[in-house]
Amino acid sequence: MSNYYEYETICVFTPDFQAESQKKTEDKINSIFANHKVTEITKKDWGNRKLAYPIKKFTTGHYIQYIHKSPGALVNDLEKNLGYDESVLRYLTVRFNKYSRKGVEVEPSGFEVNE
Repeated sequence: MSNYYEYETICVFTPDFQAESQKKTEDKINSIFANHKVTEITKKDWGNRKLAYPIKKFTTGHYIQYIHKSPGALVNDLEKNLGYDESVLRYLTVRFNKYSRKGVEVEPSGFEVNE
């Protein structure tokens, strides 16, 4: 059995990430978590926020944060599948260690998009 570590994955989706495509992508992510027998998953939907620079001609993106305790092999599978998804603009996974600042509020205020 491989070691389980605590990771944070932040995904930036296209701003029109809604309904059908969101359900399909979330099902894919949840199936990856299930295949690796991950039980500790926290999901935060940060909503649409302004990007620092345009990505694929988008100036806003829909942010979702996942905090999970999982094996390292999951990260490879998750990032490979996110790379194939057309609704994903960017993604980043980091592993917490003893120097990480867990519990720090990372959601920036004042960057929300008013529509």
